[in-house]
Amino acid sequence: MAAKGLTLDEFRSSSVQQAALARAHLFAAERLSTGTFTTLDGTPRDVRCGMDAALPENACQIGDLSGFNTLAGDARATGSVYLVLGQRNFFQF
Repeated sequence: MAAKGLTLDEFRSSSVQQAALARAHLFAAERLSTGTFTTLDGTPRDVRCGMDAALPENACQIGDLSGFNTLAGDARATGSVYLVLGQRNFFQF
C-alpha cells in the first residue's frame, strides 16, 4: 500500500483497491502445484510446492511468499486456502 501512496484508512475505504489486492492473490486453480499459475489480475507467478521447494507436502513458495494449504487434510474441502507466513505476506498490487 505504501508503494501506491495509500494509507490504511484510504485502503479500507476503497473497494477498488481492496478488489485489486484480492485479484493479485487469487488463482483460478483448485490447488497449487509446482509450475506457473496466473493470479486473477493476470500476473504469472512461478510456484514451487512440497519437495520441489524443500517444503512440507502441503506448502508452496511463490516468489518471496510461502504458505501452507490449510484445507489439505479436510476431505470435505473443495479448493485451497493458503496461510501465508513471514514478514512480507502479500504481493504488490
